[in-house]
Amino acid sequence: MKKGIQILTDLIRNLKWKAVKIFVCHPLFAFPTVWATVESIRLSEMNFGDDPAGNGPANAYRHAVWNALTALYCSKISSVEKSLNWTEKITNLHEELFPNETYDRMMDLHNNNVGRNLFQNAIKSGKKSKQELLEMLIKKSKSAVGLRSETEFQDYHDRLVYYPAAE
Repeated sequence: MKKGIQILTDLIRNLKWKAVKIFVCHPLFAFPTVWATVESIRLSEMNFGDDPAGNGPANAYRHAVWNALTALYCSKISSVEKSLNWTEKITNLHEELFPNETYDRMMDLHNNNVGRNLFQNAIKSGKKSKQELLEMLIKKSKSAVGLRSETEFQDYHDRLVYYPAAE
């Protein structure tokens, strides 16, 4: 619980005006989004035991879980389509407000998309529980691919990707 409070405190401290404005315009999505953010960090640390802020498998998993859970939680109060649109908008905004190197940004956006697609496909196939989503994401993380070039992304559109550690 202490870790969750620290994550929330850091999130609030780092909010930019543009993010505040979007949350104010969509107040019903604010709490589910923040909760999914905190939970995605916790799940990443729990399942991978390493830094989810790095560029490894934990980071790939965290981005996908963040998107899947945000869409799932927001879909409890709105339509799946609106939830997916919101999730894409807010996670893309995160990448804009907290810019990375081009390759890292592409990797994050790719993994965000994988998480949203997994959620959307799960809904279509009747798998609506959080547990089912998390199990699918863990399975997907086991087949994550370490890429070294921006040109490789197109070959792995439905797989999680990460930047492998130097060998």
